[in-house]
Amino acid sequence: MFRVTRWARGGAVAAMAMAMAAFAVGTPTRTAEAAQCFERYVPPPVDERGIQCPGDPAVWKSYTFASNNFGYYTETEDLGDGDTIVKLGYRHQDGRIAISVLACTEDDGCQELEWNGVDFPFGH
Repeated sequence: MFRVTRWARGGAVAAMAMAMAAFAVGTPTRTAEAAQCFERYVPPPVDERGIQCPGDPAVWKSYTFASNNFGYYTETEDLGDGDTIVKLGYRHQDGRIAISVLACTEDDGCQELEWNGVDFPFGH
């Protein structure tokens, strides 16, 4: 059974938008953590390479997001027992930000908990 605490409506979406804005303007990274980051490919529908940095939450951002301030950004929180919360964001070139919060389990895959209504490049 998936263990999810009650989400305040829009709270996770607002927090994700703030996190994406912080990374876009260049949040400092601790050297020890930066040394542990590695390249990671995320399969379709994202279908992009990027940089994964460990932690809780673990952060992945596409190379286009890291280089050009648009593209994909994710935060993955490990809840234990193979359960995770994934916050997926996409900053469009026109400034719009699409955000989806997913509850994922090893057995059942991912189920969307929240979405801010802005389409991702792969649709919604």
